[in-house]
Amino acid sequence: MYFQKFPLVAYKHFLDPDQASQVATNILKRVAFRKNIKESSFFVDYIVNEGESPESIAHDYYGETELHWVVLLFNNIINPYHDWPMDMNTLDSHIERKYPGKSFFVSLIEYGSGPGWSYGNPVFSEHLVRGKTIFKTTGETDGFGAYYHKEHVRGLIESWDPHLQKIVVTNVEGRDKFAENDVVAIRVKSGDSRDAFLRMKLHRLVDISSEALHHFEVETKRYTGASTSDTIGMTGDYVRLDPLSTAPPRNNMLGHTADEGSNEVKVKFYQTNLGTYMGITGDGSNSNDYAVSNRVYEERINEDKRRIKLLLPEYLSDVTDEFNTLLSEDTPFTLR
Repeated sequence: MYFQKFPLVAYKHFLDPDQASQVATNILKRVAFRKNIKESSFFVDYIVNEGESPESIAHDYYGETELHWVVLLFNNIINPYHDWPMDMNTLDSHIERKYPGKSFFVSLIEYGSGPGWSYGNPVFSEHLVRGKTIFKTTGETDGFGAYYHKEHVRGLIESWDPHLQKIVVTNVEGRDKFAENDVVAIRVKSGDSRDAFLRMKLHRLVDISSEALHHFEVETKRYTGASTSDTIGMTGDYVRLDPLSTAPPRNNMLGHTADEGSNEVKVKFYQTNLGTYMGITGDGSNSNDYAVSNRVYEERINEDKRRIKLLLPEYLSDVTDEFNTLLSEDTPFTLR
């Protein structure tokens, strides 16, 4: 019913301007409700239940399935396949497609820097690109200083997120498995065209990427003394924390000076939110109370979509009449 009301338009194919004009529905025509209507007493708040569709809600609330377009239009939903809340099975499939493979959280290995090398440093490399092979290696070398590799344990890089030091790896194969505390590597070209290697320590491995870290956050109520610099985005009633800051209440950034008693020290990677999540301290702990997984993030978005507004039935006839009138005009308008 929604597109049946849209005007028709004649158009020519851009690759063949001499072709005869064709007639099609002008789906680019737009009609919307004015913002002040949605902030007035013309609607009721509604929570979409599991399995409900715009059609079923229109049937139950307005008595006609074909009035589903009123539900969509009133909530600015253009694509119901993306903007409407998913049922649990659909959401699970969506999350599985969006977050494939395994997630490796890594740091740069710097041998020869003393016993603190396992604390690591962030990796910043243009070589961690999609499709490149990542494999297991060792810290052992032969008589010529070349490292022994275990390239039979390998996978393909799907994506690299330097902000979270996270490599998503798919197509993992080999007799052995990747494991936390492994040394992993990729081949890169050196200046003289010989093979060189970017070597990283695998601090944390999440076998199912949907359960891996998406971001860090804290409740909107800020800790006393927290600076506004830790706010890099909002998610509902929470404030995101920078992965390279220390945990609240200090929120000091990597490399910045932090107070520890009477001494001033620089914040190290292992002291940051990301460092504690990765377990870089070497004490076997990789817990972080502020970590939010990909799955929790997607479930929260889906739950937010369940909160919609429904136009009160007594205004329905006026809205449908004006909708038809506006669509018959040549310029876009908003419903009054």
